[in-house]
Amino acid sequence: MEGNMLRNPEIKGLLLGLLVVLMVMFALGGILFFSLWDSFNRELVEKNISIMGNILSRHPELRDEIIEDFVKESTEDERLTGIEAAEKYGYTVEMPISIIPVIRRYYSRFLGMGIGGIMMGILLSLGTFLFFIRIMYRRIALLSEGAEKIVEGDFTIRLPESDEGAFSKLAHQFNQMSKVLEGNLERLKADRVFLKNITSDISHQLKTPLASLKMFNELMLDEGMDQDTQRQFLIKSEQQLERMEWLIKSLLKMARIEAEAIEFKKEDASILETVKEGVESLRPRAEVKGQQLEIRSVSHDIHFIHDHNWIAEAISNMVKNAIDHTGYGGKIEIEISETPVMVRITITDNGEGIREEDLPHIFERFYKGKDNVHGSGTGIGLALSKVIIENHHGRMAVKSKVGEGTTFIITFLKGII
Repeated sequence: MEGNMLRNPEIKGLLLGLLVVLMVMFALGGILFFSLWDSFNRELVEKNISIMGNILSRHPELRDEIIEDFVKESTEDERLTGIEAAEKYGYTVEMPISIIPVIRRYYSRFLGMGIGGIMMGILLSLGTFLFFIRIMYRRIALLSEGAEKIVEGDFTIRLPESDEGAFSKLAHQFNQMSKVLEGNLERLKADRVFLKNITSDISHQLKTPLASLKMFNELMLDEGMDQDTQRQFLIKSEQQLERMEWLIKSLLKMARIEAEAIEFKKEDASILETVKEGVESLRPRAEVKGQQLEIRSVSHDIHFIHDHNWIAEAISNMVKNAIDHTGYGGKIEIEISETPVMVRITITDNGEGIREEDLPHIFERFYKGKDNVHGSGTGIGLALSKVIIENHHGRMAVKSKVGEGTTFIITFLKGII
């Protein structure tokens, strides 16, 4: 606990400040003391010289002896003789200081210097203490103001942090808490916007198939309708129901991924097998339009860490998009390649192509190009594929030219889970 306390910059500053005050007081006290001591010594010598002069004026024949007595060390006998003689006149070591003028003056000065030094030391120490207390109070006030801001809903508040100390640690934890709360608030806002958007999207996308189903049912209620016509309406109703089912499932998948409610089961697997699984179910769809659907790989042993089922679904959505936007007798090629650092999948068709102004938006949910003539499309497949691939740390790019075809490029970095 003591070690932690001494790491606080405020405590270290306070102790350093007090140490500086003590050193300054000690230095000033020493200077004053030696100055007074020098003055006292001079005045005492001058007093002795005056006494010597007084004696010599009356007994000049004792000049050498008197001067020698003043500068030499006295013997014990001489000291006792002097004490005995002085006591007859009341001059003893117990006599009050006030009787001796020189000692009285310097005693008062030394006493005043001591009291003044103590008072100044107390005042300077108190001032230093109050200075650092004020610094700590300001930090506490900042923390209090920050807490009030958070209570008011402002999570952008940040406290200044120093390198070490309890206040710095507290400020860091406060800032971390503020960041977490701000992030949670942003996620909550994003979730609310997402919920609002997806609710709006679902209701908007279901309007058309629901209206079609309602119309088909109303027509089939006509008792005069023959069985062949009713069968055609039933087939169309089934198609609309399948479209609604696929749309709702895709939206729910995307919502779960974006809400991080899905845990991808990533493992080292063959990307060729994953692509085949995503493509094979679409071959009948391509054969209906007389299209060629080819898969090429530079190696049968290209592996990287991914969720087999989800990547297969992403590839399937993109190939389905290529089939829908490629005419009869067209060609769709899926090519797999790798480098030491990445795996690349390209999906190329010779279909209708995408207008340049539509390219930045094709991965947006429910986006349809201005020239889109395929009314059955929902605009959800590419958006779902993008979400899946980005959750595998992959990147998607697209190149297209109207009338010549489109190429989608998917890139995964190896070793990133």
